Amino acid sequence: MLAAVAIAWAAAVPGAATAATQLVAGGSARQVYVTGARPGQKLVLVDRNGRTVGALAAGSLGGQVFRGVTPGSGYRVRPAAGGAASLPVTVLPHRSAPPSTKIYEQRIPRSGYGYLTTRDVTRLAIDVRLPGGPGPYPTLVEYSGYGYADPAGRRAGSARSRRCSGSRSST
Repeated sequence: MLAAVAIAWAAAVPGAATAATQLVAGGSARQVYVTGARPGQKLVLVDRNGRTVGALAAGSLGGQVFRGVTPGSGYRVRPAAGGAASLPVTVLPHRSAPPSTKIYEQRIPRSGYGYLTTRDVTRLAIDVRLPGGPGPYPTLVEYSGYGYADPAGRRAGSARSRRCSGSRSST
């Protein structure tokens, strides 16, 4: 019954079944990623002057990554067939340090949950737990898209997360 109502609504409302989704783009180190496209949709990456830099089809989940992009600002992704473009993004160079050192001034918790912003402005949920005593401390990184990835959410990690060790930290 619900499916019949949805089909009737889509047929009655012009453009409802083909409503455009908003493309969301982000810049990183020599690449631009985009989400929010229809699977298979042709996408065009343009520079600040509107010149086409690359063209790719969205993957099965509606996303794509344009790689090898020249560092700079003002890049946008738009549908090849026309339509609304993403907001402008900045592409960073491959350097060990970000263009601005302001990122090193961010406050992160000395213990517990919080967020860490990476140089490409990605916000990562973190959980800081330091052992007692003076450093340096070994660093353990556990990553997962579940549970504790939301500081306001559950506190349990996934059973099959991956761990990497061997780094040293002197916090």
